[in-house]
Amino acid sequence: MTEEEFKIQELEELAKLVLQAKKTARPRRPIVIEFCGTPKAGKSSCVSSLNLFLKRNGFKTKVLSERASICPIQDKYNPSFNLWNFFSSSAELLENFVEKSKEIDVILCDRSVFDSLCWFQWFQQYDHINDDDFTVIETFLTMNRFRSMFDLIYIFKTSSKVALDREYANLLTRKTGSIMNDHVLSEYNTCLDIAKRKYEEKFRCIREINTDNLNQNAVSYEVTKDVLTSLYELVIEKVAYIDRDSISKYENKNYWFEKSFISNLDVKFDYRDQVEENSKLVQPLPIIVLTNKRKSEILVAKKKSKSLSKNSPEKDNLLAYFGGHIRIEDMVSNDFNKTIFNALSREIQEELGLSLNIASSNKEPLFIWLKDNERSEKHLAICYLYQADFTHHKIKLDEYEFIQKTGTSESGRIINLRDIDLDKFEKWSKIILYELLNIRGGQLSLFERTPIFNKNLDTNHFEILEENKSKLVDNYYIYITPEELDKIELSDFVYMFRKHYCNREKSNIYIIDDRDIYPLIKKYPLVGEEYLCVADHFVAMSSFDIPDIISMYPYQDFYYKELGGKKIKDNI
Repeated sequence: MTEEEFKIQELEELAKLVLQAKKTARPRRPIVIEFCGTPKAGKSSCVSSLNLFLKRNGFKTKVLSERASICPIQDKYNPSFNLWNFFSSSAELLENFVEKSKEIDVILCDRSVFDSLCWFQWFQQYDHINDDDFTVIETFLTMNRFRSMFDLIYIFKTSSKVALDREYANLLTRKTGSIMNDHVLSEYNTCLDIAKRKYEEKFRCIREINTDNLNQNAVSYEVTKDVLTSLYELVIEKVAYIDRDSISKYENKNYWFEKSFISNLDVKFDYRDQVEENSKLVQPLPIIVLTNKRKSEILVAKKKSKSLSKNSPEKDNLLAYFGGHIRIEDMVSNDFNKTIFNALSREIQEELGLSLNIASSNKEPLFIWLKDNERSEKHLAICYLYQADFTHHKIKLDEYEFIQKTGTSESGRIINLRDIDLDKFEKWSKIILYELLNIRGGQLSLFERTPIFNKNLDTNHFEILEENKSKLVDNYYIYITPEELDKIELSDFVYMFRKHYCNREKSNIYIIDDRDIYPLIKKYPLVGEEYLCVADHFVAMSSFDIPDIISMYPYQDFYYKELGGKKIKDNI
């Protein structure tokens, strides 16, 4: 076997591996690759070679052709020439990326956004455009909406001499062109270096190939192998994770709010299957709840069984949220908050076909980490509430992932919160509906009464009578104004009190509605009228070992009844 035959076999085997992985993966957006660089460096030939290989090996591709040769603007020194090229190529890119994303595996761009940045760098460097215009154009071209589409940028570079030699090889003239001359080519190569240094932190991956001493087959082989490897990594996914030990202090919490939590996370990436198998790793999952401006409606959905793992809590349940894993391609900056919003924006586009300004949901998120089963304890939800205008959004559920809105199916429907049946939702959704939309039990208490205890804990309604701290546990004795409080409202109070006042996880909370019985709370034993009095006014307690559960009127027991107690509460 010759070296060339070996390389071809190697590439074809790698292509089979990628296609095999694709069969088990959720259909995703295409990988987008831009080729740019010095004229005559071989980029167009490489695009053609790569496209032919991919097509013949089972991939669906789209080539966006180079626009400069058909530009109606003749003066190549006019910045409008470059603007026309950019807008023309971008229009075709956006059409295929947005509308045909599930139909294409790879989009190949012969000059696009980065190429335009390089040429505008040349325009500015050599006084063909003023600084103010350049700044505006640069800001526009480097906006995240454009940058985030590109997975690979290849800069093909060759010296001006080699470029001219290749230019003249098939021409019967040696006269230079407006661009194809030693002066401009040398200047442009300098600007390529400047642009690479300047923008390499903004784009996901930029690679430079010097083709001075390489034949076309050698270049095509290296690029094709590189692209196939990138395709494989995108198919099997590298997702974000955090070490479980680093968030051990939250082991006893199911959900919480905390402003500094995200900024303190040490996020890493690895292949999804490896992360899923490791019990010591927790995957942060940004999710979002779509409600209307009045917070009276919510979009719900149900996932198809084929899109879920065997033991997924989401199976056969309605979901009040959308979103998913943070992929390595979502990392376009060192700001993890921005990474979260990038991931959410991508997920919402993929799942619902919506383009939303997710970053506007910059309020404090709700964190959910349930440990009730093996799968749940490996996932940490980072949940935001987004107030959308449903009348102006055309929602298109991902056909691979979600049951479609047909017949009596609730999936993909906008439901009034008055009609919510919590029994139909999985646990994350129940917590979300409780914490972010004030849904209690099977009804929406928000429309029935005004909660006494909101997230700020109105101190007009309670008083801390004593704060007793020991080495093992803290004890709080609290007086609450004697109003008709049910278990739900008291649960709200206990949750918010623990969040704002308890410095330790191990804290007991005792709640009474009559100050006169406070001296009796710690007395033992209680007999006769003392027992009855405490039983009627000792409203609730929450112990450190089961902080999420409150015991209502704990003294109203069998002894209370034997003593003739008559004020038994119905909400015990």
